[in-house]
Amino acid sequence: MKSDEFLAKVRERGEYRSGAEAERVTGAVLRVLAGRITPGEVTDLASQLPAPLDDALRPDGQPESYGREEFLRRIAERTGAGPVRPSGTPAPCSPPSPRPCPAGS
Repeated sequence: MKSDEFLAKVRERGEYRSGAEAERVTGAVLRVLAGRITPGEVTDLASQLPAPLDDALRPDGQPESYGREEFLRRIAERTGAGPVRPSGTPAPCSPPSPRPCPAGS
């Protein structure tokens, strides 16, 4: 699969407004993930991603151990997304949410 096809799927599944937004979020997720998994796992995952997406997977030292909430917090921090509730759903209309607030919220 080519990177444009991969990002088109990310855009569709994530309901992002543009290819650029899908690419930015994908890079953020991959960079956070690279700091969480072992160097061997990083290498394996990078080998399965199309260039240049594999460039986001550069381990920086030893992997850190943290849970799901911290993983999501780090992604939100890198993307400028709003806070994530424990259920995993974004808090409604929390600036700087990348999505517009629905009418009446």
